Amino acid sequence: MTILSAGLYVLAYPPFGFDDIAWLVTLPIALVLLDPHRHVQAVWLAIAGFVFAALASLGLVGHWSYLAAHEFFGRSVLFSAAFTLLIPVAASGVALYYSVVFLLAHRLARLPQWVRIVGFASLWTTCEYLRTTLWYGNPWMLLGHALHDHPLLRQAAALGGVWLLGWAMAAVGASLAVTIHARRDGGSLRTGLAWAVAVPVLLALYGHFSLDSAGPRQTTLEPLRVGIVQADIGKRELWSEPLRPRHFERHVELSRSAALAGADLIVWPENAVPFILNADVERMAELEALARELGAALVVGAPRSEQIGEGRSAIFNAAYFFPADGSALLSYEKNKLLPYVESIPAWAAAFGGKEWYGAYTPGTGPKIFTVKGWKIAPQICFEAIYPAFAAAAGDLDADLLLNLSNDSWFDRGAGPEQHFLMGIFRAMEQRLPVVRAASSGVSAAIDSSGEVFARLPARTSAVELMEVHPSSHPRAAAAGSDLFAWFAMGAATLLVAWGLVAESKDTRRPKTGG
Repeated sequence: MTILSAGLYVLAYPPFGFDDIAWLVTLPIALVLLDPHRHVQAVWLAIAGFVFAALASLGLVGHWSYLAAHEFFGRSVLFSAAFTLLIPVAASGVALYYSVVFLLAHRLARLPQWVRIVGFASLWTTCEYLRTTLWYGNPWMLLGHALHDHPLLRQAAALGGVWLLGWAMAAVGASLAVTIHARRDGGSLRTGLAWAVAVPVLLALYGHFSLDSAGPRQTTLEPLRVGIVQADIGKRELWSEPLRPRHFERHVELSRSAALAGADLIVWPENAVPFILNADVERMAELEALARELGAALVVGAPRSEQIGEGRSAIFNAAYFFPADGSALLSYEKNKLLPYVESIPAWAAAFGGKEWYGAYTPGTGPKIFTVKGWKIAPQICFEAIYPAFAAAAGDLDADLLLNLSNDSWFDRGAGPEQHFLMGIFRAMEQRLPVVRAASSGVSAAIDSSGEVFARLPARTSAVELMEVHPSSHPRAAAAGSDLFAWFAMGAATLLVAWGLVAESKDTRRPKTGG
């Protein structure tokens, strides 16, 4: 059952994309964990949870993790294989979270049907939230992400984020499991079937009314014409020192394309300039002049240095903002650094040598760039997969989320598509449009309902001018997505405690009969 659930999980996401299967991911494991007539020893529950997460993680990210380590970073076959096995499973602790879920979910097995359903779904959401927010955790391919291509169902992310969607899908799997148990035992099928039908129907109804009631916000903002530059500089050549001037000129050339004429804002991807830009006075002046020439603000991804005293400098992964009118330059520094690439724990660096030490210093907090009255909140690379960073931008009354990403290190494999689809949920959670500029794709624009309305071909050198309209939805509460996760944690705690008390009473009850 564990292996079957892991297989279904992997099939639901790119490169396979059988997303409807995701509704059944939790069914096989719930059949075992929530069975009132089955007792599984704790050690086997923990092993089953670990195996499920390990297989699902490896199936989702193993192929492109290996390619990134071996082909982009130039590591040996042996090292790349070890990296692939350790990073998604052990180092992030993902597998251990699911071991705990399996252990606790089995404590619900003898409780009423509705308790088993709600308790199991709440445990699942608690696991996803904790594995996202603690230590080096991240939300890569949560269960709710499978609804990215379902316009009606995904709208509920505005109420409770991707956490609510994952809760609903886990609840459906648990509902089907308790229905099968009830049919076997001659019990009522009403509760399980009612939950299995009601949960997706309620999601669809909310989505229908949400989309049907959408209309222009009360705003003075005019549509913003945003130009995306995708130079398709991939693999290891991006950081090749002899090629760096050519990369810079390539982005400048593409920015002058006739297709971008009339742009209000032109965006280059993360690390489009592969050297410390503010240390190059000539290039800085060239970009300031380019912004004035084009009559468009420029956002450029490049490293930035800052003196921190005693002859030392901090290096940031930054987004530079060159206003069209030549006013003061601004910059945003990436807050969430990529573990093991941009920021390396001391224990990991000890195994990889000095070259493993991350070069970057994290920035502090969100920032706003303003173009034609639009408040634009930049996010760099995988910051866009974390709900908290979009929520922080919402707190600053942002009108547009702007994601700069360098996905060239994925190169082959489903990594770019997986990365992109998670960012779709930031649009719905905050009810804000999102524009994404990636080095080799996926570069696209998303409206506040999660609809992708413009997209550049992946792995091609291309530009596109996208007209972005103000959100047509009332803005969601910035903290709303996390509130549902906290609600799920509270429900899981109470219902597991109920299960433990009931189990304790059963063990103390004297046995009768001979």
